Amino acid sequence: MLLKHGANVDAKDDKGRTPLHGAVVHGLDGLVCVLLEHGANAGAEDNEGRTPFQIVSAKGKHSERDSETAVRTWYQERVVA
Repeated sequence: MLLKHGANVDAKDDKGRTPLHGAVVHGLDGLVCVLLEHGANAGAEDNEGRTPFQIVSAKGKHSERDSETAVRTWYQERVVA
């Protein structure tokens, strides 16, 4: 709903993390796709210079890997194809 009303999809918190960082970390695959479809920057870096992919890779949890797969799949289907 917020995105429909012009919310900034790449807004950052005090740690420099975007909504995409949070969605990936918490394994919210559906939200990951929604954010990407609304133009979220998958390469956005937090205050420590980490992208959502890098955070997922560092943690190595199953749900986080699922989110990483969702981001990669979305990217391949819409950007690479």
